[in-house]
Amino acid sequence: MDTSLNNNNGSSPSSRRPLWIAMLSALIGGFSWTFTFGGANYYIKYALGAENFGLTAALIGLTMIVALIIGVFISQAMVKHITPGMATMISWLTAAVPLAVLFLLNLAGPIRSIPLLFSILFLAMLGVGLGYVPGGLVLMECMDFNKAQLGKSMAGSLNAV
Repeated sequence: MDTSLNNNNGSSPSSRRPLWIAMLSALIGGFSWTFTFGGANYYIKYALGAENFGLTAALIGLTMIVALIIGVFISQAMVKHITPGMATMISWLTAAVPLAVLFLLNLAGPIRSIPLLFSILFLAMLGVGLGYVPGGLVLMECMDFNKAQLGKSMAGSLNAV
């Protein structure tokens, strides 16, 4: 019998699907977070000018952090009305749309308008902030599901990702 398809208690790979979805979501979210913050600093240096980099980097960082905090507060209200899974999907969609707009606008050349760039990044980070509370709830649900299906929560693996 192929033990790579079954764990010790005989559960099928499909019973581990929530674990893989949570890990894939964390991986994609982690890359998105890093690329957005790193990309924003790179972008403002070359699109807006290195001479103002200190000020614009501080302002863009502040803008993005404020958006994250506001998103967290909004997400607390969201999970009272919809499921954590649906709230997580809404949060990622809310983050993806402004980033797609940013990409499309940049096809015509770098954005040189500080208010436009900051507004787009604010909306993207608002979406990321919306994902904190429901994402944590989905993570806990995956641990409960794993405990029930596999006999172990795999909390360490989920939190490490």
